[in-house]
Amino acid sequence: MNAFLSVCKEIYNLWLDMGIYLIFGFAVAGVLSLVLKRDLIVRHLGKNSFSSVAKASLFGIPLPLCSCGVLPVALSLFQRGASRGATTAFLITTPETGVDSILVTYGLLGPVFAITRPIAALINGLIGGMAVVWTTPKDEKQPNSEVVVTDCCASGDCHADEEAHATPKGFFPQMLLAMRYAFLDFPREIVKWLVIGMVAAGILSYAMPQNFLQDHLGSGFGAMAAMALIGVPMYICATASVPFVAVLISHGGLSAGAALVFLMTGPATNAASLLLIGRMLGKRTMSLYLAAIVISSFLCGTLLNLYFAWTGTPLSAVLQAHNHAEMLPGFWKWFGAIALLIVTITAFVRNFQERMQQRRHPAVETRSMLEIPVGGMSCENCARHVAEAMRSVVGVEEARVDLKKNLAQAYGKNLDRAALVRAICSAGYQAQDIS
Repeated sequence: MNAFLSVCKEIYNLWLDMGIYLIFGFAVAGVLSLVLKRDLIVRHLGKNSFSSVAKASLFGIPLPLCSCGVLPVALSLFQRGASRGATTAFLITTPETGVDSILVTYGLLGPVFAITRPIAALINGLIGGMAVVWTTPKDEKQPNSEVVVTDCCASGDCHADEEAHATPKGFFPQMLLAMRYAFLDFPREIVKWLVIGMVAAGILSYAMPQNFLQDHLGSGFGAMAAMALIGVPMYICATASVPFVAVLISHGGLSAGAALVFLMTGPATNAASLLLIGRMLGKRTMSLYLAAIVISSFLCGTLLNLYFAWTGTPLSAVLQAHNHAEMLPGFWKWFGAIALLIVTITAFVRNFQERMQQRRHPAVETRSMLEIPVGGMSCENCARHVAEAMRSVVGVEEARVDLKKNLAQAYGKNLDRAALVRAICSAGYQAQDIS
């Protein structure tokens, strides 16, 4: 019982410390969802050049997308004309950071990590993107997907039409749409992994002996290699990785460089996303993507270790000084913690309601059904996005997605296959229009 209460106390303290930063990050993410449209991004990413790679890296830094959530966006941009190098850079930088994760990093790890993290992500994106540019023959065409994209989605017309109709006119309606995305839609993407990260951090904080990692891994290459081996196949979003790393530093004695390696590799890669990138962009691009993340993360981690060695200040002392100096007023900490709790519960309830709805067996004999092959899905969130896109089409009463078979099923009356395909494409996935 004492152990359980101790773990709960650690989780409570982490929640109180990061709540207001995460809530503010959600709000900024909502505004960015209106400002950074796909058409704006794709106009700057068409050439296989350094400028396109640099723009893709910069575009990706503030966007709050995880390693699975970024896949349909990036692959959609690729199908609409973004170069292979720019697409790779976007795939690297976007999941490694985001306004929400940067603010939480500042709240828990201090300004050094908050500044270093986006800089390291930018370096990762530039190295990975340019590696693809340098190794791609000028006359090479895009790889053929296993799923054919309809002409309207390949040209981008359906995306432009969807976005034009989806965005209301006027400041207040637009801000209402942005806040809906910020506090109702976006949290559904990360809520499960955020809670898992917090619980894991609480357990580690209680169970891990002081300086355990420092004693067994040291602070150099071995520690960074261990964090890379854990981070590459693991699925964890950029925000959820922060409390996990904070505990590894404060209790385990993890070095700054090794912590940065995990903050880069953990959110940017996982087994599912690597397989999908290999299938859609080619094995060579996937290999360069993975190698660039690992090598540049080691480089940035080494430089960060040298910085702390040069300043002569222990990392734990820096974090402790930041926590005392940046102590927020109690009102704001409580406001952030309560607001985050409400957002989290709401996201869990909405996800649960959707799963229950999908499990119900509709009376299919009284309704028509259309089945559409879908490509670009790699996780449950992807399947949810496709189902939500299909439900937005007139006549659809229920939508189901089979992730294993890559199939989407729409139930209803007077179903329009072309409209369903356009809706799936507008969500960033690939749909095959077959009769």
